[in-house]
Amino acid sequence: MKFELSSFHIVGACILLTTGFVFGVAWSNQQSLPEEVLTVSTDRIETIESNGFTLVAEHLTGSEWGYTITGVLPNKCSRYDVTEIVAESMPEQVTVTLAVSEPEDDSLCAQVLQKVEETGSFIASAEASISFVYTQENSRPTATGLESKNEN
Repeated sequence: MKFELSSFHIVGACILLTTGFVFGVAWSNQQSLPEEVLTVSTDRIETIESNGFTLVAEHLTGSEWGYTITGVLPNKCSRYDVTEIVAESMPEQVTVTLAVSEPEDDSLCAQVLQKVEETGSFIASAEASISFVYTQENSRPTATGLESKNEN
């Protein structure tokens, strides 16, 4: 007895294998996934604008938050300082302050726009209330008493 494979047999075998594979994939997708895959993220993202600057604060994990402040200063002589204050209340009240120091009136300064992109972090619960405050001064001291973050 001689056994020959015809093209009919080959095509039939391919169809059978493909059908089995498709049903196997469909069945495996119906199985329960590990709990960590099914967990829905509770992260929050807050976007607040003030005086042409934007604060984007994102709740990362647990009590950790990260933020970015972006905007443009009117010249290269302007300086800025960023502070975060977390009021111990429930939920916490977080104030991120951008303090901009303009040069003295008698200073010569080229009017070239200066991009600002400052990142930072703070500790607060996911339910924290976030606010963003812009202040402008005509002197060099910063809100923290330290050098400005972009001091030359």
